[in-house]
Amino acid sequence: MNSYFKMFLLGLGFLSLFYFCSTGTNSFVPENKSASDIFTPDKLRTLHVDTDSGIMDDLELLQREINPSPMFHAWENPYTGGALHVNERDQLVVYKSSFGFLSGNGAQPMVIEPSAIHHFLGSYGMGLETGILLTTEISPRNSKTFTKVLEELDTAGVRLFYYAK
Repeated sequence: MNSYFKMFLLGLGFLSLFYFCSTGTNSFVPENKSASDIFTPDKLRTLHVDTDSGIMDDLELLQREINPSPMFHAWENPYTGGALHVNERDQLVVYKSSFGFLSGNGAQPMVIEPSAIHHFLGSYGMGLETGILLTTEISPRNSKTFTKVLEELDTAGVRLFYYAK
């Protein structure tokens, strides 16, 4: 088999993988609310992880305070990093990234494992400030994925952004 044909098959395989991992568009908005009610500047909160305290120290606060919401594609990250979303099936979706193929317009969200976050959001844990927006469609109290994400991001230099109730 010639090498061009092998490369074609490999590329076709990657395209298939991206297609099947894609979550498509998301139109979830909680009952009696519009996206403009959820994503207001006064409801945006940030939690900075430093060497003395971690995200897991604030787990109860986050579970109680985070407002279930759709993905927020219009979010402007003041740092490098990206945006993560826990969907209705309790799967982690990366839909915005300062690095790689998720940085352009029209990039498709992808379902990933929490342990793979660093492949998509890059610089956290390397001494650089990293901004990560976390949204969820389900209650954080009912999500195993939500807790795993927080455990993964419990690293100095992470600024976790979320929208409060």
